[in-house]
Amino acid sequence: ETTLLFLAIIASLTGAASSLRELIKEREMYLRERTAGLSSGAYLLSKVLVLGLIGCLQAALLVLTGVAGVRMPAHGALLTSPLLELLIGVAVLTVTSMTLGLMVSALVSSSEKTMQALVMLTLVQVMLSGGVLSLGIVLKQLAYLAPARWGFAATAATVDLNAIMPADAKTDPLWAHRPSAWLTAILAQVVLAAVFVLIAWWQLMRISPGHGRGRR
Repeated sequence: ETTLLFLAIIASLTGAASSLRELIKEREMYLRERTAGLSSGAYLLSKVLVLGLIGCLQAALLVLTGVAGVRMPAHGALLTSPLLELLIGVAVLTVTSMTLGLMVSALVSSSEKTMQALVMLTLVQVMLSGGVLSLGIVLKQLAYLAPARWGFAATAATVDLNAIMPADAKTDPLWAHRPSAWLTAILAQVVLAAVFVLIAWWQLMRISPGHGRGRR
């Protein structure tokens, strides 16, 4: 569990940290280019693609380093290779956290606020991941909005965390070693990433000269 929590924390932190300053630091440039016809959608998509690729590479290095020497199960929840499945789970978490960072970067009004946001996002994600403390009814509902909750669940499903936990330890249905559990965790992150990107795009449109009545 400690290794999985470590992977989830680092993936969430590096993903968000890579994008939190991207939009706010280029705000003035974006506004100038927007008046010249820059598409806000194309601008945001370029950020998602480049930062997403970097995030996937970071996730690969993180997983290969983090699980080196760790005994892996015979197979993953869905794929034959648990290592590949674990890598995909961490990569998706990193990319989803990156889109969360882009959303915050679009919403904040100054670069100085991004560091505070990074600390807050990391703490909230860790607490809502399900790997640190038991989630009550209210926190469990909030946790559905936290990428780390689903990212940790995906990795837990891969290694069958429910089965290897001590008998008196807490378990979670989201950690079930089943294809449906792993796919649900991945799909939830994809949905969250889409929502974060849409909110960031909406904010870029809102702050555009002419309030988005130009090219999109």
